[in-house]
Amino acid sequence: YLINTGSKLILIDTGAGSLFGPTLGKLQANLKAAGYSPEQVDEIYITHMHPDHVGGLMQGDSVVFPNAVVRADQHDVDFWLSQANLDKAPQD
Repeated sequence: YLINTGSKLILIDTGAGSLFGPTLGKLQANLKAAGYSPEQVDEIYITHMHPDHVGGLMQGDSVVFPNAVVRADQHDVDFWLSQANLDKAPQD
């Protein structure tokens, strides 16, 4: 969802991006069709950090929404971005 408060644009989640193949990842095109660009998004609220909700934050090595503040639950951030948890994950 994209919410225009009149003073800022807030995006709820970013979808899967291209993580699950070429048929997904249409958020940027849909924003453009609605008359907005990724650079205009002020804040992004992440409901939870599963790939189908955060996969659209990046495109390759580039940030898709360069001017947005990303907001997520601290427990999710601590779990998913923990180096200890990353070290436990399988390599493949």
